[in-house]
Amino acid sequence: VPVHLRFNPFVLTGYRGALDAWSSVASLLYLHNETINILTHLSPLLYVMIRGKSLVPWDNVDVPLLPVFALVASGSSWVGSSLYHLFMNYNHDPRWYKRLLTFDMIGIWVTQSFGALTTVTAACYCLSALWRFVCVATYALLSLWGLSKVLVARDAVERRLSFLFMFLFRMGLLMLRLSPVGGGSPDALPGIILQDAVPCIGAVISATHVPERWFPGRLDYACNSHNIMHVLVVAGLFFMVSATGADLLWMSTNDPGNCAWA
Repeated sequence: VPVHLRFNPFVLTGYRGALDAWSSVASLLYLHNETINILTHLSPLLYVMIRGKSLVPWDNVDVPLLPVFALVASGSSWVGSSLYHLFMNYNHDPRWYKRLLTFDMIGIWVTQSFGALTTVTAACYCLSALWRFVCVATYALLSLWGLSKVLVARDAVERRLSFLFMFLFRMGLLMLRLSPVGGGSPDALPGIILQDAVPCIGAVISATHVPERWFPGRLDYACNSHNIMHVLVVAGLFFMVSATGADLLWMSTNDPGNCAWA
């Protein structure tokens, strides 16, 4: 296995050799240790492509732009991740691998930044126009800072830390949402908490290589930490879509700067 693909010392078998483009696509037809990783992100991508319009309550929402951002965010990370896992073995070329990884991280960044815009806007919706602008602009700047960091990150730890300040800002807005001056739908609260909590649990599992650390070579094809992380990330997006829909409906029935759900 090439050095740039040796990121899990407890997955011992099932690796694909150096593949050209068509052989990479053909690898969908047999079992290897990236099969689950590909399918867990290709499946939601296909779902979004087929049922994307049903993810946003278009007929009952009159908030501009945010529904479009939400729809883009719901599918972007699956595009990069599916291509990354499918073609990562292309000729065992580390330069190609790095480009795929960058593309994958950009898709994740789009989901993190564009996907959170609705809940960010809803949290400060009851504030004055100036403070609403400050909140959204701050998150936009933190998102751009995160993108600049993720594009030059040298390892998995740096890639995860690139999103840290975006995450902390969202937690701050969660506190605002819970305060008497905060906005947002009460129905969105569970989704807002779980959209970050569930993927964070997945990131910890992936970083610690549990459970394959305890059973080296026995979980190479399924149920290893990266497989589990993928499933939890998909679940996190489900919660994000749920929270986004509730907040879009709430903002469509409340006036900005003069509202509260508490």
